[in-house]
Amino acid sequence: MEKFRKQIFDDLFAYLENAPEVKRDNPQSYINGEGKTVSFETYPLYDKAIHSFITEMYDKHAMRMDYLKNGIEPLKKLRVKQCAQMPLQEIQLLLTYYIRGERFCTGLVADIIQNGKLLDCARRLYELLNKDDLLV
Repeated sequence: MEKFRKQIFDDLFAYLENAPEVKRDNPQSYINGEGKTVSFETYPLYDKAIHSFITEMYDKHAMRMDYLKNGIEPLKKLRVKQCAQMPLQEIQLLLTYYIRGERFCTGLVADIIQNGKLLDCARRLYELLNKDDLLV
């Protein structure tokens, strides 16, 4: 794994620590067969800080592309574990799971932004990278 730019984390923390609400692109609604209006969310519009962090994860080879080699069950267990207790490999697996999962489940990253999981994982990743001198 290559060194991460500290500025990426500074921008990410500044955004996430303000309890952001992820905006959606053009929310939609329709009238169902019972004549009721049904609203649904569309694609999330992520802040530049989120895009930069995800790009950095790929560019610095921090994504664990083998994240599904043991199936989905170990990842489900990681989702409920406290990020502050995770070693680097687990943080990488969990972040990879969420980032890659966005491709198949639109809004997954929005959920972890809003429930604080991304902030917790990013803080732990920052702590571990700093300890291993992988920040510039």
